Amino acid sequence: MGLADSHRVPATESSHWQRYSVFSLKVLRIATSLRIPCVLENPSRLLLLKVPGILKLERTLFCTRHKFDVCGFSTHWKKETELLCFDCSCFALDERRCHGRGCCSFSDRPHLTLQGSSPEGKNWTAIASAYPKRLARMTAAMIATAAVDRATSAPDLLCR
Repeated sequence: MGLADSHRVPATESSHWQRYSVFSLKVLRIATSLRIPCVLENPSRLLLLKVPGILKLERTLFCTRHKFDVCGFSTHWKKETELLCFDCSCFALDERRCHGRGCCSFSDRPHLTLQGSSPEGKNWTAIASAYPKRLARMTAAMIATAAVDRATSAPDLLCR
């Protein structure tokens, strides 16, 4: 399995993403075969959600793709992000799209460009890689709700 556009990525980084995509695909296959609610996240400009095996899994009946911008969770940067949601509802994230041109439609402030370093010397991209707490809580709640709904609608699954 190869990454789309892998010729644009340095060899060491390509190898890292190759291993990461293979691992992610294995975990997703196990979770989806057991109908365990799960989510796969990736910034829209990256390639993980374009890997052929993941695209094939996305075509299952229990998967939805959602795009949102993390500025909808009070960050200073836009960072368009996508989630593949398996066996759980993530439609609330669709409301978190920024429609501002130059300024954030949530905060009315300019978006921070993720280039260079913060005043503390840390790369902005590293700072932006962490989930905002509100997003993490919301995603965890959606997965937990789906797991509880699944368990209560099919109690025989708890006895396996």
